[in-house]
Amino acid sequence: MVVRLILAALFALVLAESPARADEIDDFEAARRSYEAQTYGDAARRLEAMIGGEVPAIESEILVLEARKYLAATYLFLGRRDAATEQFRLLLRQDPSYQLDPLGFPAAVLEVFSEVRTELDAARAREEEERRERLEQLRRERLETLLERETRLTRLLELARTETVETRASRAVATLPFGIGQFQNGHAGWGRAFAATELTLVIFSAATWGWHRWLRGEVDEVPPNEADRFRRQERAARVTNQLSMSLLGAVMLAGILDAHLRFVPVRTRTRERELPADLEMTPEPPEPSLEVGLGPGGASLRLQF
Repeated sequence: MVVRLILAALFALVLAESPARADEIDDFEAARRSYEAQTYGDAARRLEAMIGGEVPAIESEILVLEARKYLAATYLFLGRRDAATEQFRLLLRQDPSYQLDPLGFPAAVLEVFSEVRTELDAARAREEEERRERLEQLRRERLETLLERETRLTRLLELARTETVETRASRAVATLPFGIGQFQNGHAGWGRAFAATELTLVIFSAATWGWHRWLRGEVDEVPPNEADRFRRQERAARVTNQLSMSLLGAVMLAGILDAHLRFVPVRTRTRERELPADLEMTPEPPEPSLEVGLGPGGASLRLQF
């Protein structure tokens, strides 16, 4: 009685929610009666006519689910376990939440149904995991691409900010004193050393020359008792001036020789230049994000950039 009430409610639902024809319901009812009468060969024949092949002959999705359920149970009673497993697999792929009535079917049928559900759940879990891995790989590749693009852009901006300048040296300039040849060759330290030394010797030579000239003019003006002292001072000033002038000449010659021996024909250097404002404002690449959503149809992943 309870089974008949359930079937009546099922048929009412079929009529209300799907355009099932009366002959489809009659065919299903006849197949179900054969199943209950344990004439499994006739039940299998009738059910196969309804849902056999790749496309079921009936249109109602609810009747298709019910027919697959009874056909799978029929196959089990006929010893065709693989065929029964395939029908349960098709049923659960159509409706993953479908449940068998534990009071309406024997334990063997329920066991096979449970095994198929477990198999499909594991397969869906593997597919979901593979999809997550693919999305994660896609996210990593996208992030690497963005970082590589940003690196290339940074290098291009650095190259655009600098320019290379070539300076050709002259042998004539290398012959000039005061470290000018060293500065031309790019040896700034040696240039400063020669310039400071030669300038100091120039100043010292000029001072000793002026002192010598003053003392020489004063010798005839001083009293006789002071003349010898002035002559000695004048002689010392003259010798000091000569030595400083000789040393100045030696240092200048050494600087000129150094500039020619270490002559650099061409010097290259880089210098910064100002970029246009629109090139300076480089937008930051968007950070990729991975969103996970759960709904009645299962989990969903979405990768945003």
